[in-house]
Amino acid sequence: MVPLRPILGQPRAYEGHAPALPLGQYVIRLDVPELTEALHLGDGGKAPQSLLDVVTRETSERVELAVAREPATRLAAATGGRVLADFEADTLPSLLRSRTRQTVRTEETPLWDHPAALVLFFTIVTCEWIVRKRVGLP
Repeated sequence: MVPLRPILGQPRAYEGHAPALPLGQYVIRLDVPELTEALHLGDGGKAPQSLLDVVTRETSERVELAVAREPATRLAAATGGRVLADFEADTLPSLLRSRTRQTVRTEETPLWDHPAALVLFFTIVTCEWIVRKRVGLP
């Protein structure tokens, strides 16, 4: 018996988790004691049922777990690497090199791109204008 729960946002849809079943064919019957009368099942009516087939799903991922040695060796030779067998896995950490690279980056900022240069320019122009007006120059 698998209890069903309503699926949020999907009216009249329910879900339930069944235990892992052995391979084979099963019959699923809906057993709701409260609805026996409404569905007229008490007078010899048949409860709703459905067939369920449990089969294995063979995929190449689960069947072929070993790497093809020939293509792996060619790839390792082309990239400067090495193919390790499973019993050589303990040597892997010592083969890994640090791939950090230090680079010097120089970034130039022109003088006129700084806000202080603009303020200084307008301060000088304003002072020059004030001096010219006080002296009586145009």
